[in-house]
Amino acid sequence: MATKFLTEDGVRRLWAAIEAKFLDASEIETIIENLPTGEGDDMIALTNKEIDDITGYVDINTVEDLNTILATKDKATLYMANPIAVAEPITIGAGKDVTIYISNEITNNTTTAAFVVDGGNLVINGRGGSIVGQTPAVAVRSGEATVNGGSYTTTRAGQVMTAMGEGSVLTLNNVNLHGQETAAMAFDGATLNINGGEYETVDNFVVGTNGTTGRGKNTINIKNVKLNAHITSAGYEACGIYVANDDIVTVDGNTKINVDGGCGILMRAGTVTVKSGVQIITTAAAEPGWVGDNKVKMSQAGIIYHEAANYPGKEGMSLVVEKNVIFDVAGEEVEVISNEETPNVTIGA
Repeated sequence: MATKFLTEDGVRRLWAAIEAKFLDASEIETIIENLPTGEGDDMIALTNKEIDDITGYVDINTVEDLNTILATKDKATLYMANPIAVAEPITIGAGKDVTIYISNEITNNTTTAAFVVDGGNLVINGRGGSIVGQTPAVAVRSGEATVNGGSYTTTRAGQVMTAMGEGSVLTLNNVNLHGQETAAMAFDGATLNINGGEYETVDNFVVGTNGTTGRGKNTINIKNVKLNAHITSAGYEACGIYVANDDIVTVDGNTKINVDGGCGILMRAGTVTVKSGVQIITTAAAEPGWVGDNKVKMSQAGIIYHEAANYPGKEGMSLVVEKNVIFDVAGEEVEVISNEETPNVTIGA
């Protein structure tokens, strides 16, 4: 039997139920004072169903259970203790506010994503749980999603987590992501917040954006996370953070970027700020390689400002590297490849 627990929302519901029954605060105090201290006949136990009704707690054992709840409730707190397989995306639509606790594995067999947030609000608490599949674990198309803890893996090209669309917000707190290609990306004016955890990719960059016209204006905030990048595709090199559009990217202290055979941060547009305390470590590749769709071979520098790539979102691009950024790299600490008369690069600010 699953352990019952009170969520913060459940506490509010419980207190509301008490107030509805005992409108007089002094009466509540009197009843509390007179509660028996032992297990006598005066003690009335609540059944599991009564507890669930008060707290909003719902056990989910199948996908059908989950879809039934989502179809009938706008707000729900769900606990998934058993492994399940998802064949179609679980959609959190407009007006839905859903919190899910995961303590086992969800197998993602969809062609899009296990969870699609389409206007609603989703919170996933990965209490030892995981989502594994070919496509993203969570995709935010509009609305907000917060993922707290847990392990999430993709087994083919694409992202593990993704946010797309103006107003879309994806916040990742202390999660572990393992991606075949990339771990997390933002598109089309979305916001991606990364706080803690460890991300690893097999064959590309770890966190980044897309250079296609109109897919920029994203905001990415990275703090206290460990990023590990690798490469297997011939002719390419690995990359930690890839900024390809008119995005705003901030990399905060205690972030560690480890790149095996590639560059730490590569920007071809946008505004990038690397704060004091960030560590960037790169190892030499057998030969320089491509990153993204630009066929210019890159070095294994810590940070590359590549304005000369001439990406559509490059207008107004700028780089700020604060004091005490820690470099242990196979190439230059900061490499500037630009056709600008005065590249907008500030080091040691």
